[in-house]
Amino acid sequence: MTHVRIIATPRLWLRLAITAIILCVLYTQVPASEVVAALAVAEGRLVVAACLLAVLMHVLTSWRLLLLTRQQGFHLPFSDIAAIEFSSMFYRVFVPGGTLASLAVRFLKLQKRTGSPARALACVGVDRLFATFALIAVGVVFVLLHRQAITDPEGIALIALLILTLAGYGAAVVGAVERLLNVVLRALRLHGLIKSTSAALSPLMEFGALPPRRLLGVIGLSLAVQLIGVAGFFLVAASLGMKMDVIVLGWIRTVVILVTMLPISFLGLGIRDIALLTLLRGEGVPEELCLAMAVLVFFTTVLFVAGIGGLVEAKRRFQ
Repeated sequence: MTHVRIIATPRLWLRLAITAIILCVLYTQVPASEVVAALAVAEGRLVVAACLLAVLMHVLTSWRLLLLTRQQGFHLPFSDIAAIEFSSMFYRVFVPGGTLASLAVRFLKLQKRTGSPARALACVGVDRLFATFALIAVGVVFVLLHRQAITDPEGIALIALLILTLAGYGAAVVGAVERLLNVVLRALRLHGLIKSTSAALSPLMEFGALPPRRLLGVIGLSLAVQLIGVAGFFLVAASLGMKMDVIVLGWIRTVVILVTMLPISFLGLGIRDIALLTLLRGEGVPEELCLAMAVLVFFTTVLFVAGIGGLVEAKRRFQ
C-alpha cells in the first residue's frame, strides 16, 4: 500500500496566502452575493453532465496510460490503471503539491506494481507530455478557427508552446536529451554518471519505437480527452445561461488550464478566476458569471473527480 505523508511546507503556506489574497480582492470587486445568485440559478442537469464528462476524460486518460505501460512490457489490468488515475486526483486536492503530488502518486503506485522505477517514471512523464501536447494542439486549432484570436498574445503563446512541445517530444525519442546530458556530464567531468544516466533514460527512448497503431491510439485518446473537456467547459457555460461560441470557449479553456498549471496558488484557485474573468469579460460576459463559471469549473473538473478518487482509495485501503 502506498502511503503519502501530508507535510505543510512554507511554500504551501505561501500559496495558501496568495490564494486567499487573490480571492479576497476578487470578491471585493465582484460581490460574492452576486456570484452566489448566479450559481443558484445554474441548470443542474448541465452541471451533472459536465461532471460525467470529466469522469469520462479520466477513464480515457487511464486507457492512454495503459497503452504506454504496454509499450514498456507491463500488462496491468485496466482496473488497476484507472484506480491509480482517480486516486492521484484525490491526492492532488488533499496533499500539498497539487499537480506535482498527483504525478508523484501515479509514479509511486505504478512503480510498486511494476517493480521498475525508471520505466514507471518514463510512463508517467510521456503520458504527461502527450496530455500537454493535446491540450495545446486543441487550443491552437480553436485559435485558428477563431481568426480574431490568432494575433492575440494568448494565441501566439499557444502556437509557440505547441512548437516547443513537439520539439521536446522529438528530442526525447531521437535520443537528443540523452546526448545533451552526456555532453554536460563530460564537461563537468562526471564520467561515472554517464552510464547510469543512459540506463535511466533507456525506457524513455523506447517510446520512440511506438508501433503506428499504438501511437495513433495514444494520440487519438489524448485529443479525445481534450475535446471532451471542451464539451464539459461548454456545458458549464451553458448552465449559467452564457451564449458563448464553443470555438471561443475551446481556446479560452486551454489558456486557463495552462495558467493554472503555474505553481502560484493552491489548486489554481484565484488564478483560474482571474484568467476566466479577464478572458470572458473581453467577450462581453458579466463579471459575476465569470467568477461563477470559475467555481463550477473547479467543482466539475477537480472536486468531483477527486471525490471519486477518494472513494477508490478508501475501497483499496479497506479491502
